[in-house]
Amino acid sequence: MHFDLLRYVRLGTRVEQTFWDMDSKEWHVTLSTREELQFDFVIVANGHYRKPRYPVAAGLHNWLGSGRAIHSAWYRHPTAFAHHKKVMVVGGGPSAVDICAHMTGVTPLLLHSTPGSASEAGLIYPDDTDAYRKVGRVAEYQDGGTVLLQDGSIESNIDLVILATGYEMSFPFLSQITSGVPSLPPPLPNKLYNSTYHVFPLALHIFPLGGDFPTASIAFSGLPVRGAPFPLFEDQARVIVRVLQDSESLDTQACAEDIVKRVQALVHREGTDDPLHIAHAWFRFALLEPFEYRAQLKAFLGKDWRAPDWEIELWKHKFVLQREWQEIEESGKAEEWLKGVGVNGLEDWVELCRRLIKRSEMSVTL
Repeated sequence: MHFDLLRYVRLGTRVEQTFWDMDSKEWHVTLSTREELQFDFVIVANGHYRKPRYPVAAGLHNWLGSGRAIHSAWYRHPTAFAHHKKVMVVGGGPSAVDICAHMTGVTPLLLHSTPGSASEAGLIYPDDTDAYRKVGRVAEYQDGGTVLLQDGSIESNIDLVILATGYEMSFPFLSQITSGVPSLPPPLPNKLYNSTYHVFPLALHIFPLGGDFPTASIAFSGLPVRGAPFPLFEDQARVIVRVLQDSESLDTQACAEDIVKRVQALVHREGTDDPLHIAHAWFRFALLEPFEYRAQLKAFLGKDWRAPDWEIELWKHKFVLQREWQEIEESGKAEEWLKGVGVNGLEDWVELCRRLIKRSEMSVTL
């Protein structure tokens, strides 16, 4: 309202196509209203939680068709599934952990099919109980509610499977992007690829270094995951504004070298040079990488920045904090814990988080 931006906002309107015209040197954008508009610059900010990703497993198509399996995109509240006696949640990420926390005790038995250990995912999985049990990867979805696991064991009488298996990066309006997994550099590909796991190659994870359009004519915002989204997006927005003001500020050669270095680092970290595996890991930042990336963006803006010690401390314990606070809410003591918090500003909230961490450490000791 203050900046009178609403006059530039179009609600209830979908972008159908975005195409760079080499002759006019501008983007031709077609809307769902059939309007055709021209722009000098496009920011792609459609997010990556729209198109569900389904795992490749024999028999899954039939389970989806019959309604015995759904994607977590359609999960809303655990009580909607309370009539089921045996439910399996498939996935090892935050969504799977959250759904398991909600569903445990709602259904008599909850199975959690995880792709690996909790430490590998940086998460905290609950301990097994009579109502919750972790199992391995699914190999096949068979008839009659039976699931064959990769270790050869079988789980039968499953009423529902919730697939918390993530989302695909999807840009149906951008025809000038190549679908597929590019080879690992060097050299960098001369096309811009969407592997559904990553967009590659992007300078600063934002600007394309390949494709049928200039690097400083389009920006992809918000693609990295496993980071605090809003501070990261704000820094990206400032970088985009600077490139809009001065396209020469972006050193594409240095950015290309950074991409090659990241490929080499990921190959070492992941222990493989398989392009698909590296694509999957590309935007999945390691624990402290979000802070390193933000520092890189700040440096591009001419600022010397490092995250405050308290922010790194609490970030390292983010899943502990989530679990502890959930337990406090369930105990009905949340109001007691929050009494007076915030009177002295940010320091109160940091101290509250430290109390939660101490609470967790004490429970482990006991």
